[in-house]
Amino acid sequence: MFAEDGSTVSVGTPLLSGVTVTAENLGTAKGDKIRVLKFKRKNRYERNFGFRPVQTTLTIKEIALHA
Repeated sequence: MFAEDGSTVSVGTPLLSGVTVTAENLGTAKGDKIRVLKFKRKNRYERNFGFRPVQTTLTIKEIALHA
């Protein structure tokens, strides 16, 4: 979805041709630890593990329409 002047709105299905987005990568870091527990009752099965997903931080610099 793109609105250049606020009065006309263009909606893409699923993409909008002629629009470019410029972004800057600020870096990557590990997120909070996520704990995962698998458990089946009455079978003495229990598996507990966790992981920290990698997250990328972006800053949008410009959204431009090219005619």
